[in-house]
Amino acid sequence: TLLYAAVGYLGARAFADAPENMLSMLLSPRVGLPTRLCATLFGVLIVGLGVPIFCVMMRYNLVNGGLCGEPWAHVWSSAVPFGTAWMLYQGNVMLKLLAYSGIVLNGFIDFLMPGLVTLVSLGAAHRTLQAAA
Repeated sequence: TLLYAAVGYLGARAFADAPENMLSMLLSPRVGLPTRLCATLFGVLIVGLGVPIFCVMMRYNLVNGGLCGEPWAHVWSSAVPFGTAWMLYQGNVMLKLLAYSGIVLNGFIDFLMPGLVTLVSLGAAHRTLQAAA
């Protein structure tokens, strides 16, 4: 947490008028070409590819934990999150609400949910192995 705060502070101090969305500033012509290339790579590789990886991990844990079958695991890990996000990202009011609640919710979803889903899946798998023995 301290490292994230330090990077955020240094990023904000680097520009006199830092916007709410720092990535849009880093993609603008106000910065050099290497910075724009790195911002593009960050957006594509880190942000863009992170979500599908977590979807695959959640689907794997749901199926292997015995919580649901493969078709429902696909629905719960991919279709429901993307569908919910698509519905919520329609309009300015929701974008502002998500901007304020994003820090809290993303912390929970990114850091706690994968671990919780894994623990629940392992518990279900353990119960299945005990019942089989």
